[in-house]
This record gives sequence, structure tokens and C-alpha cells, in this order.
Amino acid sequence: VIAMGSGPKSFTVETSGGYLAAIFPTGLSCIERTANSGSTGWVSDALETVEGLESFTRDWNGLDSDPPSPLATTVARNLIDRCRSLDFAPDRISASAEGGIAVCFRRANLFASVECLNSGEIVGLTSDGAGNTHAWEIGRDDSSLKGAMVLIREHFGLVAA
Repeated sequence: VIAMGSGPKSFTVETSGGYLAAIFPTGLSCIERTANSGSTGWVSDALETVEGLESFTRDWNGLDSDPPSPLATTVARNLIDRCRSLDFAPDRISASAEGGIAVCFRRANLFASVECLNSGEIVGLTSDGAGNTHAWEIGRDDSSLKGAMVLIREHFGLVAA
């Protein structure tokens, strides 16, 4: 973790395995999983993080990004509930530079995310760390959200819950 800049335009840069993992404004909300995915204690932390992301203002990252909209935060809360029902904790929840909220999962070189965008669109992404990525649009209904989480669990080699 490296702090860059000072004042309102300071950023925290995180790296993992020599790769850029995240850039976010110093002092702003972001959650990283510390509990085992078998514990549901992470749910309240995740919901508090989403609530904190609601307070972001335009240009929160110095890149003129919009803050998460009420629609994006509602979808993120629903997604967290789907994760809870599958006993599958995200590794990171943060504001998205695209405008919205990113819910991310990582296991070794495998990565997956669900971006709950301000427009109401939801985009899933999986990557094997070797350049093979798959992105798809996800519906906002509970069945689509759960289906996306099942696909992400399978991406990590986990059996369906």
C-alpha cells in the first residue's frame, strides 16, 4: 500500500503480486475481506461499505468519476444478499471509476467482479490471470444475480451451493 499526493487529491495505491490491485482516494470507503467465506460476519461490513460509498461526490477519485447512484447501491445490496445466500464473501467492495460499485472476488490468479453501474446495468467479469477474460451483462432480478454468482463460484472451482 502506497500513499500518493496530499490533501483532497491524495490516493492509496495497492499492489498484489507485483500488479496494480486498486487505486482509491485516501480515507474513502473500501472493504477487503478478512473473514473466511464460511462466516457471514462479513455481511454487515459489506453493507456498511456500500452505505459509505453513498457519500462520495463527483470527482471522488480525481478522474471526474461519478459517485455511486442510489440505483447502483440498491443493486449492490441485492448482490451482497445473493452472496450471503451462497455463503460466498467478496474480497473487495469499492466505488467504480465507471460510476457505480464494484464487488470483486480473487483466488490466487483468478479474478471476478460484478460492476453495479449507475445506469442500472450490471456487468460480470471473470479472468484466469493469463489474459482470458469473459464479460457478460447480468439482469437486475434476483434469479439473474444468483445465476451470476453461481457462475463466478464455478469460475473459482467451487461447487454450487
